[in-house]
Amino acid sequence: MIDNVTVTDEAGTVLAQILVPAGGTPAQAGWPTSPKHRFFTVPKRGEQESQRFNFAAGKWEDAPSLIEAQLIAAIKDEAERRKMTMATPGGMKKTIYAAKQAEVEAFNAMGNSVAQILTALTTLTPIKRTRRFRYALAEAALRGEPTIDAAIARFAAGADASHAIVSRIEAAEQVGVDNVKAAATAAAKRAAAAAIVWPA
Repeated sequence: MIDNVTVTDEAGTVLAQILVPAGGTPAQAGWPTSPKHRFFTVPKRGEQESQRFNFAAGKWEDAPSLIEAQLIAAIKDEAERRKMTMATPGGMKKTIYAAKQAEVEAFNAMGNSVAQILTALTTLTPIKRTRRFRYALAEAALRGEPTIDAAIARFAAGADASHAIVSRIEAAEQVGVDNVKAAATAAAKRAAAAAIVWPA
């Protein structure tokens, strides 16, 4: 077995790190000892990603900056995972959802009431109507609906339900990250991350 021994001066400045046979002394490893030198056997069980060795205290201690980075990464990963549960996999689906959302907005922009909008639709040429409301027309035709207002309403309801949850997840992510950054100690940063309440 080998011990990892760190040598510092009286001020705590690291002079060297040497390997010493377990139970041995730095002198046995060839280190020229001095009364001004301090020796610390660095425990190898420290969490390298979240801790740093405090040579003055002779122990591993949480490093707030490292813990903050870990916590923020974990928060963002969890937020992304939750957001993705609201999306159907597939690049083409994203294109379709965007096109349907555009149809909803175009429909609503044509008037202040369904009756007014349906009347305005009759003024469009068939090619313009098809290009502007391709998905709504296809769904209405398949369902046997004479107009597209019901299809548009379904598109809008689906988007509203998804965005309602995603917007709350986004808010929880942003507030959680800000709280972690604002916390002064490692324990406070962990508490801030643990306090995040994700929307169901």
